[in-house]
Amino acid sequence: MYKLGSRSLNNLRDVDANLVKVVKRAIEISKQDFTVIEEKRSKEQCFINYGKGRTPNECVKKGVDPKYARPNEKK
Repeated sequence: MYKLGSRSLNNLRDVDANLVKVVKRAIEISKQDFTVIEEKRSKEQCFINYGKGRTPNECVKKGVDPKYARPNEKK
């Protein structure tokens, strides 16, 4: 059985409690070890990620500032 390392636990620090429960349960039943590599994303990072591969018009439709549009970047 695998267990979460200190890096994973640290990255889960500010994450929703229900999601933390899911991750902890997943590591208990998983046949594959894994690591939580990213902590809770800021709203800014969410907008940046959403804009990848999208046009300004697509961003506006979802309430994302068109400045985040990066139609030529991979999603």
